[in-house]
Amino acid sequence: AFSEVKINLNLIENGTGKAGENRNYASILVGRGCKINMWKNRIYLQPQRNGNYETYGVQFNYASKGSIVSKNIIHGGNVGVYLKETSSVSLYSNELKWTKKFGCYCFKSNMLEFTGNLFMSNDSCGFMLDNCSNIKSWRNAALWNGTKDVWLVQSRSVDGLNSFISNSFTSSDSSQT
Repeated sequence: AFSEVKINLNLIENGTGKAGENRNYASILVGRGCKINMWKNRIYLQPQRNGNYETYGVQFNYASKGSIVSKNIIHGGNVGVYLKETSSVSLYSNELKWTKKFGCYCFKSNMLEFTGNLFMSNDSCGFMLDNCSNIKSWRNAALWNGTKDVWLVQSRSVDGLNSFISNSFTSSDSSQT
């Protein structure tokens, strides 16, 4: 019911939050039409062990334009930041570490900007773009992640990956090669 929300300077430990789609839980869940300004929060999550659902630090579902996620620390859980069919979101100077799957997973999203983020020691992948477009990336680092540091799947118009510091780069999209 909110159109704009500010979430600043909070500590969340072992939070499971509200259930979203597919019964996954997010400590911070941003839904349709909501614009969020999230700054300097610390979120520490435990991965769900029974396999029935996953835990996310922050989940955007069809979120509103102009959302900013800046200087947050998100450790643990299954996914640090999940952006689903979201447009015009900026992530600046966040630390996303030690997740069971992805530091940041973007699905069918566009007009996203990533600057100065650290995606480190995530079990599957540091930073994944799945069917995304119009992405701007500058001075991010993806280091010591599971099978891939940066992974693109059918994504278009991704600028700035040459400024990405990473140990590996994998793309299944031939236009990105």
